[in-house]
Amino acid sequence: MGDLVSNKLTDHIFEVLIDPSFDGIGILDRDGVIKYTSDTIKKILGFEPEMI
Repeated sequence: MGDLVSNKLTDHIFEVLIDPSFDGIGILDRDGVIKYTSDTIKKILGFEPEMI
């Protein structure tokens, strides 16, 4: 149950703080693998987030 609450909170944080941001935001794991890029990356770099 704790993971479900944690995941919902994380989703809410992304929706409220990160998605509407004008900054390019990326999240990498410890190995440097990209786990998330904001949609703003396209406006900044000219690439779709999936292509990075």
